[in-house]
Amino acid sequence: MKCLNLYTQVSDSMILSIRWNNLRDLIRESHSLRSVAVGAMLSPARVVVVRGSPFGDRCVWGNCNALGTHAHVCWECDQRQKKLQPQDPLDARFGWSSVSSLRWLGRVQETIWESRYVSSRS
Repeated sequence: MKCLNLYTQVSDSMILSIRWNNLRDLIRESHSLRSVAVGAMLSPARVVVVRGSPFGDRCVWGNCNALGTHAHVCWECDQRQKKLQPQDPLDARFGWSSVSSLRWLGRVQETIWESRYVSSRS
């Protein structure tokens, strides 16, 4: 299933509709929410681009072996836990447009961190 085109042009109305104070309060809750909201979340596919990265580039959900791009891991994989769809490109990447998207992306970030750091220690 394909979701919203993440490369749709961002309009002024998208940015003006963001409740920045609410977003600022929400991201104080956790490192993962802050990481997502400031654009520091790197998908498995993206982090592998870094030369010498010891991490895999595959999806983090179940037995899925697809390339772990941001769009796939967050919004397209059939094995992901929640079947949310982003409201717009800013919501898809940063979770800025809805609390549920930001919380979901925070959970995805935590899963990525667990797959990189916790499972590599075992």
